[in-house]
Amino acid sequence: MTEIVWLDGQMLPVPAAAVDLRCVRAVIAGQGVYETLRLENGCAANIDAHLQRLAEGAGRLELTMPGRGQLHTAVSEVAAANQLSAAARIRIDLARAVKGGTLALVSASALPLPAESQSLFTVPWRRNEYSPLAGTKYSACPDNEIARQAAITSGCDEALFLNTRGHVCEGAYSNLFAVTGNTVVTPPLDSGCLPGITRGIVIQLCRGVGIVCEERELRPDKLFTDATSEMFLTSSIRGVMPVNRLDARNFPAERPITAALRTLYASRHFQQAAVPPR
Repeated sequence: MTEIVWLDGQMLPVPAAAVDLRCVRAVIAGQGVYETLRLENGCAANIDAHLQRLAEGAGRLELTMPGRGQLHTAVSEVAAANQLSAAARIRIDLARAVKGGTLALVSASALPLPAESQSLFTVPWRRNEYSPLAGTKYSACPDNEIARQAAITSGCDEALFLNTRGHVCEGAYSNLFAVTGNTVVTPPLDSGCLPGITRGIVIQLCRGVGIVCEERELRPDKLFTDATSEMFLTSSIRGVMPVNRLDARNFPAERPITAALRTLYASRHFQQAAVPPR
C-alpha cells in the first residue's frame, strides 16, 4: 500500500509528494521542529499537549504553524488513509521552506510490538542545558542518532545522556525516572531535558495516587546504589517502559511502582476518547 501523507493542506501519496518531501527533509536537517504521537484505536493520545509543545518550538525558530483544528483533521485523515486503526506512530513536522515560509507535513507508520523492558547505556557525550534549543524537540538531532547507535553497538536499547554539570539528563528519545525507596525522582527541566508529554502526565499520576514524585538533580552514581530499586523511561510512543539494565547494573524483574504507573498510564491515556477537530 502506498503511504499517504498530509502536506500543507493536501492529502498526497508519497510518490506524488516526492519533490516537496525532498525539500522538507533537506530543510528539516537545518531548522525544523516535530512531534511524534501514539495512535491507539484510531485516537491520537494527548494531541493537544503535543500541539502546544509544537507551537512553542515553532515560536523559538520563528516558524508558522497551521491552525490546531487543521492539524487535528490532518492527523485523523492520515490515520484513516493509511488504514491505521491499531497502534501507530503519527509524526508532525514543521520546517522552514527553501523559498521562505513554513512547510507542514503529517505522516504515519505502524508500530512494532512493544518490548517488555529496555536496557540503557550511558554515552560519553553531554546534553548542553545552556543551549538556546534546550528542551526543544527540534528536527536536527544527529547527536540522538549517534548516541542510540552507540547504545545498540554496546548491546543496549537506549542511550542515557548526562548534562554539562555531570548530572543525569535524559535518554536519546525518552525521559528517565528512578525509584528510590518509595520516592520517584526525575531530572528537572533545567537539566536540559525535553519537557516530555508523558513525563508530565506521569508526574501528575504519581501525585494523584499518593506516590511522592520529585523533580531534582540526579547524580549518575545514585543510580548504582541499592537505594535505587527501579528505573523507567517515558515517551509518547512507549508510554512507561521499565529499565532492566543500566550499563553494568541489572535491575530486578519485580518493579511494583513502575508496574503500577505503567498500568495507570495505559488505561488513562492510550484508551482515551477521540478529540473532535476544532
